[in-house]
Amino acid sequence: MGKIKRLHIVFALIGFFQFGISQHTHAFADSDSAMVSRLMGEATLSMQKGNYRDADVIFRKILSLKVIIPDEFCYYYGETLLELKNYRLSESFLEKYLELTDNQGEFVARTNILLEETRLKIKEIENCVQCDDDGFVVSMQECHICGGDGKVETPCSRCRGRGDEVCPTCLGEGIEVLRTSFGRRYIACTTCHEMGNITCRKCDGSKVEYKLCDACRGIGKLETRKRVVD
Repeated sequence: MGKIKRLHIVFALIGFFQFGISQHTHAFADSDSAMVSRLMGEATLSMQKGNYRDADVIFRKILSLKVIIPDEFCYYYGETLLELKNYRLSESFLEKYLELTDNQGEFVARTNILLEETRLKIKEIENCVQCDDDGFVVSMQECHICGGDGKVETPCSRCRGRGDEVCPTCLGEGIEVLRTSFGRRYIACTTCHEMGNITCRKCDGSKVEYKLCDACRGIGKLETRKRVVD
């Protein structure tokens, strides 16, 4: 994904999140306030324990509630995103905190320190010729599932790996019934020669068929991402 496209996504996310952010926490409805306070407590506790991925899940849950969110949410979530190496979105939330508090909030000093760190990382990514917008170098490696063939061998779906199927003429009886003017006449099945089964018409008796590899979607290669800017 190109850098311009990723920036558009970042701005879209901020625009979506911004509607729930208020400069006045006293505007909360009591029930909403209690719920957000509880979740904020859980998220910050996860941060203290170093469980930033858990904190991220909780912060996203808060955003999904579509209720008024306290200013400090932007600071805490910005720090969490920085720890998760989501530098551009981290920068946006930290800047939003400064904007909402008019640079006079409780965490302004710490926010500026985090912003400086975030911007250095973003600059490092932008200066990396081979990096994508997240600081990874992307390369293609042979798919370890299909061995680069793009297809995988599976039991034949028609005969279920047996290699044969019931004769469609005699339905497995081995005898073919002919109706003549003199009545019924029974003869050896001309299709299966009294065997009752015929070679599977899908796999031609090989018992297997080949399907596109689900891992690489038939390409034979998998994208690997190695973080360069950490």
